[in-house]
Amino acid sequence: MIKGWIKKACILLVLSGIIFSCKKDETEDTTSPTAKIILPEVNTEYLRGSTLMFSATFSDDIQLKECTVYITEGLKGWDDPWNPEEETFPLSGTQDEISNQYLFATTIPNSIKSSNYILVILVVDQALNYSRYEVPIKIR
Repeated sequence: MIKGWIKKACILLVLSGIIFSCKKDETEDTTSPTAKIILPEVNTEYLRGSTLMFSATFSDDIQLKECTVYITEGLKGWDDPWNPEEETFPLSGTQDEISNQYLFATTIPNSIKSSNYILVILVVDQALNYSRYEVPIKIR
């Protein structure tokens, strides 16, 4: 009977050692990255044919991944709305920046709708946490 009890105690001791020694070394990343949008400024008015530039700084507690920028159309105006393809910029490290980057094309097309638009900036880190920023702009 004592022999069986010692065997069970030894098995329990080995299993508890395995369970308690197998802790994760890494902490889970649940913090979203942040961005400070420098350009364009909120409610800036652009003329068709002018240039839309993008500048921003980014930070994350562990590792940045990318920044995707797209534009949504306004609700009023004439002609066809501006609907360019989204642009994705790779980011790295815990701090990064994009400075004076042309968005979508070197100039805003003359044939688009004159309207209010929203520039949407989506910032993602390596753990796929994200932050979304919106910058309203006007195109005339």
